Amino acid sequence: MSEENSLKDNVADWLNNEGYPFEMRVAKEFSKYRYQVTQSSYYKDPFTEKSRELDVVATKRPKDLKQNIRFKFFVECKSSIDKPWIIFTSPHNHPSSPGLNVAITPHTGTLNEFMWELSKKVKFKAQLELFRIPHEAGHSVVQSFNTGKDSAYESVNQVINAVKANIDNEDEGRFGLDMIAYPLIVTDEKLFECKLDSSNEPVLTEVKRSTLVWYDDILGTPFTIVNIVTEEELSNLLETVEEELPEVFQEYITHQKQKREN
Repeated sequence: MSEENSLKDNVADWLNNEGYPFEMRVAKEFSKYRYQVTQSSYYKDPFTEKSRELDVVATKRPKDLKQNIRFKFFVECKSSIDKPWIIFTSPHNHPSSPGLNVAITPHTGTLNEFMWELSKKVKFKAQLELFRIPHEAGHSVVQSFNTGKDSAYESVNQVINAVKANIDNEDEGRFGLDMIAYPLIVTDEKLFECKLDSSNEPVLTEVKRSTLVWYDDILGTPFTIVNIVTEEELSNLLETVEEELPEVFQEYITHQKQKREN
């Protein structure tokens, strides 16, 4: 093997170990579903005011391009070889108020009235997968075999901070768009949920998708919903959103029309 080929192979190994091809695959998957995709999107951390990087931002807009609404995925891609993530779940972590899962979905202030109205409709608060919170939702997450910083905890906070920074920008009128945000973490490792059985012993179940109800006030709400999926499950999630999002957009168009008429 030539010295040049050896160097190229070493660089390729380094790229894979650092997770760059994984991020590129995730971005490509969003592009397949006709999202406007931005990789390595930088934002100003709303708490430290330092510039930080988010792996992928994917934006979908209605077919009627005159409409002012955008649906945005804010995505952290986590490559954790041989260190699966564990989400701790509990039936006590499900919000007790019906419709709160919709009303509290991150959005710009201009959509407060619309999201509140949407939360009262049975189809959106109880039937759409887009706003689903499982009965046994996650309350905490950890990376297994971790001896240093907990990258799982950091990733959840980072993706929420990115959402806040973007919502703040919109609310300050920098772009003037109505936006619904969807915090998402994609991992290329296995994903497990952990709960206690009737004997108070921990039970691990491998899953492809898990939902965190993250109790904090970063976004000025009691909690934030963050979804975590494996790379292989990403396409299924996007298929679901592709089917359900037009209904949300249509509700928005109807809502805006009614506001103009009143």
